[in-house]
Amino acid sequence: MLKATGFDHVNMNVKNFDETVSFYMHHLGFEVLEESKSAMGNEYKIMGIPGKLYLAIYESVDPVATSDKGYVNHLGIHIQNFDMALDYIKDNNIPYEYGGYVEYGKARSIYIIDPNGYEIELSEVFGSGLGL
Repeated sequence: MLKATGFDHVNMNVKNFDETVSFYMHHLGFEVLEESKSAMGNEYKIMGIPGKLYLAIYESVDPVATSDKGYVNHLGIHIQNFDMALDYIKDNNIPYEYGGYVEYGKARSIYIIDPNGYEIELSEVFGSGLGL
């Protein structure tokens, strides 16, 4: 069994990027921890409270998907038994993406798909998939 220790982050695509960033900063006290552009050219910001809560906000590049509201791209979950995770995933026929491990400077992640099609990022180090 994979042993989750807590939510690492939520990754959202939003239709009102600047308004969303402002909302989380002014109403919830989030800090902007990282900002850049994705490979697709859309802006993103990693926000949150360091070591406790992270939110990855991406400017939507798909106006149809965000016509009424944004959507959750994936959930990030930190697991403590990461070294055995890929074997467990394969042994239990859990669908995964990107050929297995994704390297992020400080650590690795594995992206699995739940029965509803939601992507879940399993992270080796809390916040590492966000580049923090």
